[in-house]
Amino acid sequence: MTTEQRDSQNLTYLLAGEEMFSMTGYKVMQSQEKNGFVKCRRITQNGKPKLFYDIAPYQCLQYLLPQMKPEEFLTVLSHLSELLLQVNQNGFMRCDHIPLDFGRIFVRQDSLKVFLLYLPLEWELPEKEKGKQIAQLKQEIRAAYGQNPALLDDGGRTFLGILEQSVYTLEEFHQVLEAAELPSRSRAGSPVPDGENPFQKYFPDSSTLQQSGRLEAASAPAVETAGTEKKKGLFSRVFHKNEKAGKAPAKAPAPQPVQTVQRGGAPSGPLQEEAEGGATEVLVSPDQPERLRLVGANTPESFQLVIQDPEYKIGKKQDLVQGWIPFNNAVSRLHCKIVLRNGRHYVVDLGSANGTFVNGKRLDANREVPLKPGDRLRLANSDFLVQTV
Repeated sequence: MTTEQRDSQNLTYLLAGEEMFSMTGYKVMQSQEKNGFVKCRRITQNGKPKLFYDIAPYQCLQYLLPQMKPEEFLTVLSHLSELLLQVNQNGFMRCDHIPLDFGRIFVRQDSLKVFLLYLPLEWELPEKEKGKQIAQLKQEIRAAYGQNPALLDDGGRTFLGILEQSVYTLEEFHQVLEAAELPSRSRAGSPVPDGENPFQKYFPDSSTLQQSGRLEAASAPAVETAGTEKKKGLFSRVFHKNEKAGKAPAKAPAPQPVQTVQRGGAPSGPLQEEAEGGATEVLVSPDQPERLRLVGANTPESFQLVIQDPEYKIGKKQDLVQGWIPFNNAVSRLHCKIVLRNGRHYVVDLGSANGTFVNGKRLDANREVPLKPGDRLRLANSDFLVQTV
């Protein structure tokens, strides 16, 4: 097994034994930093190999998503596909030794260049898991669009539809991304004429599919509920966590509103009622405040807290709080609280030793500060993205 630890400077993996470490893979990786791989060094800890990846110069893709424009996300995905194709073609590295979940993909924010982790392991995927990189990428892209709806413009919807129906290899993935980027940036000084379908060159049937209605925009995936962890993909069995791999997701259906029934049977959220012979009317309750969740941006593993109470306390002392932070001793026992007042959320620092920060600004103790989706909340040195549920 491999144990992962993470802070804002380094991502480390402690291997269970020397037999897991591939010296050949390590030497190849050392020459690949300029080609898009995170710099790595190896030490020995208690007789076991430990790998240090220097992630300080980069931003985690998962953290950047709420700040990205639709065309920037497509550019990052295009850079990712180029890098994976190079790995497939160089003959010395293997894509199945690269974690492809967006929490372990890194981006240089100024250039949007992608940097990946390469794990030099003497380890091989089971036969049934090989060649599933595209399935995992589709899953990550669905989740990214679902959790960040601002990314899903018209081009994103078309891209998702083609991704679901026409992409089954890394080569096709790269081609459709090359086409998807054309409207937002010129290729060799030749901008795409207005009205031209940028996907037509690589996927001639795409315009026909759109006109016939067979190519539908993929819907945002259902948001995870509290206590449900996001699937990590191909590397879930390598990391030292107790998680059960799920089945590959089915094709995304056409967008459907979600109906949630609370206790007492009162519906909340968009509710559809079909009138015979007429259009669907969407009923929304204006009195239902939005719920928030905190998603770990540099936490040791996938982590989130769903704010479920009008006063939600957070800290490392489990019996004092609703939101327990078990992995960071720099967080105070009773660190902060999030309160809901008049339909708005506020965060209050409770006199923590190492501080509570909103978008980089440290809060005064016992003072309410507004908290909204898109904000970055830092507790000591752990960062969380504020999102809606």
